[in-house]
Amino acid sequence: MKLNTINLTLQGKGGVGKSYITTIFAQYLKDYKNIEISGADTDPVNRSFAGIKKLNALPVDIIENDAISQSKFDSIFELMLTDENSTFIIDNGASTFLPFTKYIKDNGVIEMFEEAQKEVFIHTVIVGGQSQNDTLQGLLTLFDLIKDSNNVKLVIWLNEFQGKITDAEKSAVKFWQECALQANFQFQKETQDQFHNTIDRQINTTGEGKFAPYSTELTWFGAKQKFDLYVVLNENRFSLEELQKVLEDVGNVGFGRDASIGLGKFRCENPQIVNFAQSNANCYLTLANCAPQSLGLNKEHCYHQITTRFGRHGDIQALSSSPFKKPIVLAKPAAIFTPENYQPRLFLGNGLGNVSHAQPEAVHQGYAPVLNLFVDFEHKDHK
Repeated sequence: MKLNTINLTLQGKGGVGKSYITTIFAQYLKDYKNIEISGADTDPVNRSFAGIKKLNALPVDIIENDAISQSKFDSIFELMLTDENSTFIIDNGASTFLPFTKYIKDNGVIEMFEEAQKEVFIHTVIVGGQSQNDTLQGLLTLFDLIKDSNNVKLVIWLNEFQGKITDAEKSAVKFWQECALQANFQFQKETQDQFHNTIDRQINTTGEGKFAPYSTELTWFGAKQKFDLYVVLNENRFSLEELQKVLEDVGNVGFGRDASIGLGKFRCENPQIVNFAQSNANCYLTLANCAPQSLGLNKEHCYHQITTRFGRHGDIQALSSSPFKKPIVLAKPAAIFTPENYQPRLFLGNGLGNVSHAQPEAVHQGYAPVLNLFVDFEHKDHK
């Protein structure tokens, strides 16, 4: 756990253990990690966190006329930004969940934390039993709150005191569809007219008909548009620094068909190691096109769509009389592949030979990074 982080416990459903996880987390940092903490209890109904005197959590009334009072919140906010020695923990109540998240969103609080280079953790609770759907709805609200941020991490605590959490697995597809719909994610795009002409070589100028100047609409992603790039990297053969340098060079030159006219430029930020391991995983979700032939897969539990790839050579071969490769059939991204005997893996696929008449030794890399996950194939929602 890093020092000087900001931790917010948020959930719109009451009685699910928010204050309990806040207090044990604070005790863990203070007594086990010897980290200096500062806390605030903004729950107007139950002051459980502030009730433990040794945790130094101040009771703070931040609600005024059913909304967050900026003057009352500013004192906490200023302290979180200026104190470089403490890790902050705030326990927010269920009754102030919606006003609190609305205030954070409307006032750009997350962006201010990012500008101050503060790492933010939002803690929430999912319970089993009758209240599970309510806590999942609260989770969706938090997804929407942090969807544009790269600096906020969501910590989910599972509480099965009221019952087992089963629907989160059995209805995983439906749940993530709801997340996507509520997030209402849209690509930031910009457009402009790109003008072209075709020269009539008989008169060395443009003319009429097919030689008349024309324009097409050029579309590109906005300068602030962000994407995630996942790389499976063997650092014994290729270091992270080398990868960053390669991506920096490609980003400066431009990537894609229109790089020659200045498009396709990008930069990579905030490289970090991620682990998507799931303890009870039984299959793989692919993140790119791949060739899954002869991998010992259980065909009954494999789900994918296919695409035909019409590749072409690069470098000198691209200028030859035969720049095109043979068509190959690949499985599209987001395919589910289930092996007969599951083993955790980082990628899946094959290298394909015999893909070019002009360059017989050419090989197409039909590998895709994968997420190891669990799918309940016996449940009707997955059939």
